[in-house]
Amino acid sequence: VKAVLDRYGLQSPAMHSDLGTLRQRMPAIAAAAHVIGQRYVVLPSIPEAERRTLDDYKRLADDFNRIGASAVAEGIRFAYHNHGYGLTAVDGQIPFQLILEQTDPALVDLELDIYWNTAGGGDPVAYLRAYPGRFPLMHLKDMTQRFPVPDNMDNPSAWISLFPYISDAGSGVLDLTAIIRQALQAGTQHFFLERDLAPDPVETLRKSYQHLAGLRFQ
Repeated sequence: VKAVLDRYGLQSPAMHSDLGTLRQRMPAIAAAAHVIGQRYVVLPSIPEAERRTLDDYKRLADDFNRIGASAVAEGIRFAYHNHGYGLTAVDGQIPFQLILEQTDPALVDLELDIYWNTAGGGDPVAYLRAYPGRFPLMHLKDMTQRFPVPDNMDNPSAWISLFPYISDAGSGVLDLTAIIRQALQAGTQHFFLERDLAPDPVETLRKSYQHLAGLRFQ
């Protein structure tokens, strides 16, 4: 992987890994990260069985702190990437905010996926404004139209049904200028263009790059 990146003059600042590997194999993850030149290891989603109740999220916050400490000890950083679940109130609390508030910023970062945050009922700009410094990483994509939050957003099958609403950056309804402007003010350092199941990946890259390169944030 490192050889391919070097050949094309690319950098990879972050990787994704599953929860079990993060819990049990941080030294091996860090060894790979150091070779590739990555600073962050990211949990892309929480298994459904581990987030059924608010108490589950409280345990996860403690777990994230432990994982984050193990990452720091190996010279890298741990981050959590949101999907659409955990963004509506459970017993009076929003689980995603619970994670933000009960994890130590010195140990745990977050990767904000603006599509899934919006799809789950969140507001990316509001989260960036409320929690500056917590989102060094961001997944950029767009949304063809806004829609009601699905009742079964906790179920991964619901995510698949929402993939058709993902669009190239600048071709949808998300205010990318406002989101990126707030992200820059909040300390976001890495922006990853993403489109799940892109029908034409090269065209997605071309159109999205043209749009993003033309944005102004002053």
